[in-house]
Amino acid sequence: MSKTRFSSDHISDIMLQSGWFNGRTIEVNSLKNELIANGYDWFEAVEMFLSEFGNLEIKFIEAGESEVFHFNVLKSIHDIASDWVNIDYKNKIKRKICVIGQSHRGYLTLCMASNGYVYAGFDDLLYFVAENGIKAIENLINKVDMAEI
Repeated sequence: MSKTRFSSDHISDIMLQSGWFNGRTIEVNSLKNELIANGYDWFEAVEMFLSEFGNLEIKFIEAGESEVFHFNVLKSIHDIASDWVNIDYKNKIKRKICVIGQSHRGYLTLCMASNGYVYAGFDDLLYFVAENGIKAIENLINKVDMAEI
């Protein structure tokens, strides 16, 4: 049994080494204001997730390779054309969607939908990562294959 709410001690250790801890919360008003100013939707699922995981950079070594993903919203929104998220991805999933970070060495933009599901996109490609933020973190660390939408 894990010492945190993650499913394994391995994932808990990676998250703890990355600066996350049980009860972590950050102020998200500046992130909210920046996202809204850049045309993104803001909703409860994003607020709850970013309050706990916002601005974290998760670094780990898996199968001998260095990996990293992050929840630095300000960096992420400046690395993508907002129309991909606000038009293309939103149309594909038929829900509000908001940028929450990046994975795969910055090639994929991580987004959360209003139902809490997490997706990863690159240009016109969109992948389902997981049904919630915790599971998305675990799937990214465990390199679980993502289904294309």
